[in-house]
Amino acid sequence: MEDYEKIILNNIETLINICSKLIDFFEGNNSNFESPGLLFANDVDNKNIEDYKSKTYSIKDSLLIVAKKLKIVFCSLSSSEVSKQFRNLLSKYSEYIKSNTDNLSAKLSQTIRNGDNRRIVENLTQTTKIIVSEGRRVILMSYMAKVHSNIIIVGKNGSGKTTLVNSLFSPFLDNITVIPAQKVLHFDIRLLGQNYNIEKYQKNDLKPVNNDFKDETKYINDIASPFTAMISALANDDIYIGQLDRQKADENKSKIKRTESKLDKVKEVWKEIIPEITLKISGTQNTHLLAIKKENNEYSEYSINSMSDGEKCILFYIGNIILAKKESYIVVDEPETFLNPASYNKLWDKLIEERPDCQFIFTSHNPDFITARENTTLIWCKKFTLGNKHIVAEPELEILNDTKKLSNEIPIELITELVGSRKRILFCEGTKESYDYRIYSKVYKEYTVKPVGGHDKVIQYTKTFNELPQWIENSAVGIIDNDGMSMTEEKRLKKDKIFCLPYNEIEMLLFDERLIFWVLKDIKFPDDNQNQEINNEIDEFKSEFISTIQNRKEQVIYDIVKTRIDYKLRTEFIDSNQYDTIKKLETCISEIPEKLDVISLDKNVSERVIKAIREKNYSELLKVCTLKNEVSKGIANKVFCCNYVMHAIARISVNKEIKDYLRKRINLR
Repeated sequence: MEDYEKIILNNIETLINICSKLIDFFEGNNSNFESPGLLFANDVDNKNIEDYKSKTYSIKDSLLIVAKKLKIVFCSLSSSEVSKQFRNLLSKYSEYIKSNTDNLSAKLSQTIRNGDNRRIVENLTQTTKIIVSEGRRVILMSYMAKVHSNIIIVGKNGSGKTTLVNSLFSPFLDNITVIPAQKVLHFDIRLLGQNYNIEKYQKNDLKPVNNDFKDETKYINDIASPFTAMISALANDDIYIGQLDRQKADENKSKIKRTESKLDKVKEVWKEIIPEITLKISGTQNTHLLAIKKENNEYSEYSINSMSDGEKCILFYIGNIILAKKESYIVVDEPETFLNPASYNKLWDKLIEERPDCQFIFTSHNPDFITARENTTLIWCKKFTLGNKHIVAEPELEILNDTKKLSNEIPIELITELVGSRKRILFCEGTKESYDYRIYSKVYKEYTVKPVGGHDKVIQYTKTFNELPQWIENSAVGIIDNDGMSMTEEKRLKKDKIFCLPYNEIEMLLFDERLIFWVLKDIKFPDDNQNQEINNEIDEFKSEFISTIQNRKEQVIYDIVKTRIDYKLRTEFIDSNQYDTIKKLETCISEIPEKLDVISLDKNVSERVIKAIREKNYSELLKVCTLKNEVSKGIANKVFCCNYVMHAIARISVNKEIKDYLRKRINLR
């Protein structure tokens, strides 16, 4: 890597010196040139001179910035720790910069001698613009230089992942293959007159077309050309190799083994992914591919354009991965586009297997795709933008080094889904079909609400998510049912942003007296003179509710005590340092009943429930009630109407009073 550093920095220094000499001349110092009388002889207008000077200053500033950044890159990396793909990138860049600096120096000498003064700054601008742009690409890739595994870039929508991918395309550094998310997979027979070959395709035709979709001046030919060019290049290469084989056979007057073409390799991979369709070269003068499918013991032949979007996408991916340069980067934006999970996982597993020499860099929001990839490093893209039509020198990228540790606490698919959210996260119990999710997603529109199962998962995920690095710029809260929590336990959880409902069951939240009043007024008694009827139904419900709790008080007490014991047993920690022998473990286990103190727990719960029943304390009984089905599907439907709970949940979105009141009752503060 030291050789590359020397070549790159020395040549940039040469370009900077050329800029300095030109600037000296513009400012009246002619001593730096052998034939100053010829230089700018035709430019008697000082305005032209000032314009040339301004452009040269701008070029010099760009070169100085890139040189400074590249020095930092070289100081921070060593040959032993960078990937082979990054070393190849440095090799390509050093070759390019040396060749073009030499050519530029020769051109400048010639233009000065010939008095062709207008070309001097133009040549300097054209050459240095590319050198600066490619240097910034090298700087960008240096952020991933120490990563030897494949990479998946994740981030929020709009963070710049696609812009990052598009900015990596370069016809000059050909060991970066960029496959865009947006692609027109149409084979245009009108483009077949062009002489497509693999080298030309890799350098010019494979390009990100995302921006072309936004450009109203672009023709369909421009957007469709990569697919057409790839197929034609593969077909032409296959024919050319066949011709060489026949020529060798004729020269040797013997049969020779067919040389494997790139198309042969594409067909081999294709057969593993879609075995029922065969690809073959057309017999026409303008060669391209045809598809052959066997149905009912008959073969049908049809155009590539008649394939499904998914099949054409698979062909495009296979072709480009097979055509990628040796030991190169393969950058793929949204690799699951047009494909179902079974297809894209099988496809990318196979393509990664086929190109172990390459480093794949994906961008994806898809948790299924991300978790299916093995030996992969996640990189978080916080922000990436373009400036001055060049790549920014300081993208906000961070490597998620602790994903293995995190995956023990939160599934990776959940991490990748949630870190991309622009909203704060709210973890709750249950599933998306549960009342928890249905209520919280309506009450807290400013949150991404994520149901994660049980009480313990909410606590675990909230704590772990909030321990993610600060640069993710997101945080989480959790909401759990009360389940008989003590005030001390509630306060301790609150410190970790985990909040307890005032109820043991979330359904009881919908039976607050004020909330029932608003719901019944909306769905059953809309007239103001019907308020007494609403109150009568509420009183009837309360009476039946209290009576039910009184009749089932032993069940309620048992439910609360059991829930508390279950929780304590799940969270009981055996310290291996303290209990480091079997004997000590036995002692620890024998002490558990005493620690649980079931008798005291039962006594406290019983006293609370019985007191609330005796005082007919409706609000307190709502808090302790565990009879969710009997109340929400039994008493409520009997007294109010069928499906009262669903009607109540539906009113949250349309009745601001209900929504605001629920926020106060839940109280995430």
